[in-house]
Amino acid sequence: NTAMNVHARVRYLALLASSVLSFSLLNAADAPAPDIPPRGPNPNPGARRGAPEAGPGLERRMQQGPRRDWNEVERTTFLGVEVTLVDRHERVLDFCDHEIVDELMHQMRQKRVTFRLGETVQKIRGIDQPRGAAIDLESGKHIEVDAVLFSIGRVGATKQLALDKAGIPSDDRGRIKVNERFQTEVAHISAAGDIIGPPWLAHVATFEAIQAVNAMFGHAHQGRVKVFPGCTYCQPQIASTGLTEKACKEKGLAYKVGKFPFAASGKAVAAGDAEGFVKVITDAATGEILGAHILGNEAPELIAEYVLAMNLEHSVEEIHHSIHAHPTLSEALAKA
Repeated sequence: NTAMNVHARVRYLALLASSVLSFSLLNAADAPAPDIPPRGPNPNPGARRGAPEAGPGLERRMQQGPRRDWNEVERTTFLGVEVTLVDRHERVLDFCDHEIVDELMHQMRQKRVTFRLGETVQKIRGIDQPRGAAIDLESGKHIEVDAVLFSIGRVGATKQLALDKAGIPSDDRGRIKVNERFQTEVAHISAAGDIIGPPWLAHVATFEAIQAVNAMFGHAHQGRVKVFPGCTYCQPQIASTGLTEKACKEKGLAYKVGKFPFAASGKAVAAGDAEGFVKVITDAATGEILGAHILGNEAPELIAEYVLAMNLEHSVEEIHHSIHAHPTLSEALAKA
């Protein structure tokens, strides 16, 4: 018992220390900034164009004022550089709940991410040059950057499979059509995972493969995936399952929305990750969970509770009436 009491005190003191540290960071803007000596050379000296403000390099500018150091730059940017995101769509992550995405964009703008939406890249120049590249947009605007990450679209890697010789058709993006038993049009050949289309998630692909093998050998299987956790590993992270609020409106459903901000979570504040919130959408009459959406740095760890509840057809009240440990991030699910 004595050892357990000592352990409990140590945990309490550690949590208290975290709370004090978090409070100090959150209120740093209200206090005079201390004189901080330079912390040594810039760990990323090549990141010049992407660094805040134009002009001299980041390292030289940091040494001009005693109150700026590399750690401060990292806290106010992603990886110490500015980021410009170009997307031809008017919204990013349009498959996610719009309220979640709006808050994500707000948080990312605070980290010096610039969004150029509704823009199309016309040409990328100098991509093979050591001094960076220039991006020409169809609107006539130009962006100079140190590095370019091109990430758009997915196609099935099916060319090497000779599907036509097996008599298995695929669409123009290489995707194969399957039934509820994951059988292709050739009954003794099954397919699962990214190759059969969205949601293109590793955990869903693994689950589908298990169901496909069970179906092959006549064992019980759950068919095509209907309820699953969708995770977007941005900062802060997004996790969701079920319908978005927009989808509920389009379907003409009568629904209610419950929310809980992580800023009101003691664990989130103590950990310094109080950004984001939990949003749960329920049937207005029965309380059945129609969809759940989480924005926060541990969102993918939390969403499984909602996935389980939806698979068991539980109502949101059953989550609310289940005691969640304190202090934990999962308390937010019981209060949303």
